[in-house]
Amino acid sequence: MKKSLRLRAILLALVTVLSVLPMSALAANSSFTDVPENAWFYKPVTYMAENGYMSGTSGSKFSPHQTTTRAMFVTVLGRIAGVDQSQYKNTCTFRDVKKD
Repeated sequence: MKKSLRLRAILLALVTVLSVLPMSALAANSSFTDVPENAWFYKPVTYMAENGYMSGTSGSKFSPHQTTTRAMFVTVLGRIAGVDQSQYKNTCTFRDVKKD
């Protein structure tokens, strides 16, 4: 019984500590190989990635000099607004964009 209570207390403490840590502290890699720390856009890129607004063009590249497409821009706006993207599958009405 005491072991069970102790285990619960430890788990509760762990959950409490993890809940107050910023998600960036838990991120495995919050930087991109093509975004040097001395670049003027390093902090904004890191902020956007750590908060899930932008994910880059691959697991290790952000492509900061690539042109932002309409789809990228709308995706970022939706993520910032907290839009449930699953509600918008196959609803695109733009002729130059695939339905999905």
